[in-house]
Amino acid sequence: MVEALPFRALMYDLDAIPRLSDVICPPYDVISDQMREDLYGKNSFNVVRLEYSQQICSGNEEDRYEVAAQDLRDWIDQGVLKVAKQANFYLLNQTYTDAYGALRTRKVLISRVRLVRFSEGSVLPHEHTIPKAKKDRLELLKSCETNFSPIMAVYRDSDRRINSILNSERVNKSVITQGMISGEGEFTLSEISKHEDVMAITEAFQDIPVLIADGHHRYETALEYSQVSGAAGAQYVMMGLIALDDPGLDIYGYHRVISGITEDVKLSLMARIHEEFEEYKAVRLPEDARGCSREIGKLLASPDRAKWDIALLHDSGDASLLRMRADHTGGRGNIRLPIRLLEDCLTVGVQNTSSSASQIVDYDHDVESAVTRVRSGGCAMGFILGGLEVDLFEKVVISEGRLPRKSTYFYPKLPAGVVMYPLSGD
Repeated sequence: MVEALPFRALMYDLDAIPRLSDVICPPYDVISDQMREDLYGKNSFNVVRLEYSQQICSGNEEDRYEVAAQDLRDWIDQGVLKVAKQANFYLLNQTYTDAYGALRTRKVLISRVRLVRFSEGSVLPHEHTIPKAKKDRLELLKSCETNFSPIMAVYRDSDRRINSILNSERVNKSVITQGMISGEGEFTLSEISKHEDVMAITEAFQDIPVLIADGHHRYETALEYSQVSGAAGAQYVMMGLIALDDPGLDIYGYHRVISGITEDVKLSLMARIHEEFEEYKAVRLPEDARGCSREIGKLLASPDRAKWDIALLHDSGDASLLRMRADHTGGRGNIRLPIRLLEDCLTVGVQNTSSSASQIVDYDHDVESAVTRVRSGGCAMGFILGGLEVDLFEKVVISEGRLPRKSTYFYPKLPAGVVMYPLSGD
């Protein structure tokens, strides 16, 4: 079903840049302005200058795409970046500490994957996209014709054919570099070049679909670009593929904070919430935001978590643990999910007001940040959601398609710059 192939990667020359940790960065959609400033200062060859370059002229945003393209050409000319001599798959091992303090390792197979429409069923999305983000990525792709960061996708390795290769001694002895990812942990990068391994991986993916976990905008942009580009390589996109049963695969919840509402709208929202959810328990939280977020983290990790679905943060500082009412379905024939019911509540709760859900709802993947925004008085309330179980995520996406926007936060993100895919290479 999926055409996954090795590729000749564009990579940092480790003789010129011995510390890969200094030049990689997160994917563009989690880079704040301050983080970008810090990455610019960290190393003059940091890939953030390509992945998410700064706007040079205040009046012309388009300049930054050409600046990124010029930097890319200069770095290749200077020998900072070079194309690998042969086509390989790559294995990225990421070791990190999860939200509950446990040390975990995730195996990511980096490949190029042929672009297909979602309707064909071999590559499946789980979120909707927005035009502004797609336009940004398309302009960068037109200018640079290179994938700087892999799209994250997951797959079911039922017969463990792929797993046996990724865990083999020959692959784990083929480490070409290692380092640290800031704020996360260690990584190693290995080549998978042996002909039998390459063929076995390619054949295994012909029988299974892949589900996009992170990078929907980049995938749709690459698909659009493939229709107009004459480059053979543009028919593919770089992906980081992770097995659904990988013990390091983590899916966190994406939280909601509500602001800019009147007391009447707040009452309307709460009435709708109580139609779909009932209070399991009221919780008194510590007064400081950090202590509060730690306490919520404990609640999310507690065995008691199976008895409730959402933590509602009140501006008073207290919280209500809510669970879906057994006699409500949310008005859909789909699998009942807290995130779907909550989205329905937010939409219906404001439908008779001058506000819309998009105007009052903001998203935050960080518990402490969401807590701080509510505690500071900037937001009227917040909703803390737990992550989807991996098996449930797979079931929902395959059987029903896309989830509400910002339903999942796959952690950790895949870094940009570890390997890159030049579309002109094939």
